Amino acid sequence: MEAIIMPVVVLGITGVLMGLFLAFASKKFEVEVDPKVEAILAVLPGANCGACGFPGCAGYAAGVALEGAKMTLCAPGGPKVAAKIGDIMGVAVEMPVKKKPAAKKPVEKKVVQTGEPISASQEFIEKNKRMLMKFKDAFDAGDKEGYEKLENLAKMAKKEELLKFYEEIKAGKIVPDPATMVDSPVAKEEAPKVETKVGDSKKQEAAYCSTLGDGLCVPEQNEKTKEELKKQAEPPKTAEGTEKDK
Repeated sequence: MEAIIMPVVVLGITGVLMGLFLAFASKKFEVEVDPKVEAILAVLPGANCGACGFPGCAGYAAGVALEGAKMTLCAPGGPKVAAKIGDIMGVAVEMPVKKKPAAKKPVEKKVVQTGEPISASQEFIEKNKRMLMKFKDAFDAGDKEGYEKLENLAKMAKKEELLKFYEEIKAGKIVPDPATMVDSPVAKEEAPKVETKVGDSKKQEAAYCSTLGDGLCVPEQNEKTKEELKKQAEPPKTAEGTEKDK
């Protein structure tokens, strides 16, 4: 009986001594943990994804509390976890706003002006100068909405000629100052001179008198010649006119 009791007593005493030693060692070599680390670890999602750049959530909690790491690095937790970490650390946390890249506007090729005037007349430019210049200014400035609005107005008003000159402006032609324009004069066709028989009679009369010599034109003969020439100048009578004379 004694052989059984003695080993049990020895083992019991040894166990108590080892327990006391371990308790003493744990107190002696205890590593103090910052309570903030534990508090931060408690609010983290525990995903241990490593997206923050630290080895797991415990490493990130220690990095924030002891190393001053950024409090906005936990991607799974997002703004809510960052705000909680800020409350623990006593700091207001602002999440960085990601700016969307600005959409690149298509670069429109600038139309090189040719220096040639549009093919409109001086009168047309004087009447529509305001619309033409407004269209040109909008086109040169790249205001697509502005010059397309003017085109639509011209289409609604069915001003085809104005649309034609808009296209010429787009091609690089300029709107000249109507004050400096000179319209090419239109040559007037002269009506062919028709010499009447009356004119011929006067010429013949003058020729008749000149052949007799100055002051020698016989009045009777001159009157007779006038009557003959007058008859020649009259249009031929129709059959009805002849019957009336009879």
